[in-house]
Amino acid sequence: EMELRRTIAQQTAVFHLPTPEELEEDFNRVVPPSELRARIEDVLEVLADFKSRREPGRSRSEYIERLAQDMAELFGYLQELVDYFLSMLGPNEALEFLEASDKPRPMVVRVNTLKARRKDLAAAL
Repeated sequence: EMELRRTIAQQTAVFHLPTPEELEEDFNRVVPPSELRARIEDVLEVLADFKSRREPGRSRSEYIERLAQDMAELFGYLQELVDYFLSMLGPNEALEFLEASDKPRPMVVRVNTLKARRKDLAAAL
């Protein structure tokens, strides 16, 4: 029963969106990526059930703006580009896109098979 109560409390908790004063404090320090990622996840949860999880007096655009700023800082993109991804894809898909773009690509070597064979090139490397 305790676990059920904890789950209900987590599902109905209201996320506190940082105030401009709190953000000013963060401006002068390096915010760890784990804290940014946690804040992004919290904002996404609020946006998923906005009517019941939002902080009173806060609009959806404020949450989207905070999400865009955190994503831009975490992934190193320009704010305008993240705004474009959010408008084009939506919050969840934009996060998936940015995470997929952040992964390193595999190294590939292309071979002109008219001039060399793959096995010969692989042996030479």
